[in-house]
Amino acid sequence: MKQSKTILGAVALGTMLTAGSALAEEKSSVVFFGADGKDNSGSLFIGGVTALNGNLGKNGLLLRGVALGGSYDYDTTAVAGSDVDADLVRAELSLGYQWFLDSVRLSLYVGIDHQDHDLSPSDPTNSVEGSETGVIGQAELETLGKGWYLSLMGNGSSANDTYWAKGRVGYAFDKVNIGPEIGVSGNDEYEEERYGVYVTFNATDSVKVSISGGHSDTDGDNNVEDDDSGYLTASVSVTF
Repeated sequence: MKQSKTILGAVALGTMLTAGSALAEEKSSVVFFGADGKDNSGSLFIGGVTALNGNLGKNGLLLRGVALGGSYDYDTTAVAGSDVDADLVRAELSLGYQWFLDSVRLSLYVGIDHQDHDLSPSDPTNSVEGSETGVIGQAELETLGKGWYLSLMGNGSSANDTYWAKGRVGYAFDKVNIGPEIGVSGNDEYEEERYGVYVTFNATDSVKVSISGGHSDTDGDNNVEDDDSGYLTASVSVTF
């Protein structure tokens, strides 16, 4: 199935950009919002993370909530007219813990993931149609400070066997971080690979902007046409 997988892609990005930075010291929470688009799909998301100890820059428990709404369409021989239009709503609530180890930040989350795929017309060959709730786990690792930068993050959900992972290698200047990225995602009905570049910059001491884009390669199941296209993701995170 061709669809946008951005709910934890962008969410993980917003968390990684802020919770581990010097800007997060003495600040307790971060909110993030943004959009993702590619051929035949698009989505908007909003979320937040709060440090239960009141400081995002120290070891401790984290609480995160995320919501996403989007739409996608795909072609299949399984329905009359071959075209299926779909709306997606997804929400996650997770509890996590983060550790600061010298110049590295590591965080682990576990929580509840709810997904609802509303297809028109109904596709009898599509196993992700309808609502499903499952358990989700996520891991994040990033280097801190200036110089060469590395981030690795990924998650997996029992709802529709959904997964997502992204890696970045770049260079962090004083206020700008730039470099290449690679990502994979999928569920019971599709697999996607992304190859692109990203840039993040501090708009103010508490506001960070991220933009990434590149090439997306999606493979669908159940006689669904495969899809190659560009992708673009933009997000803003605010700490307070």
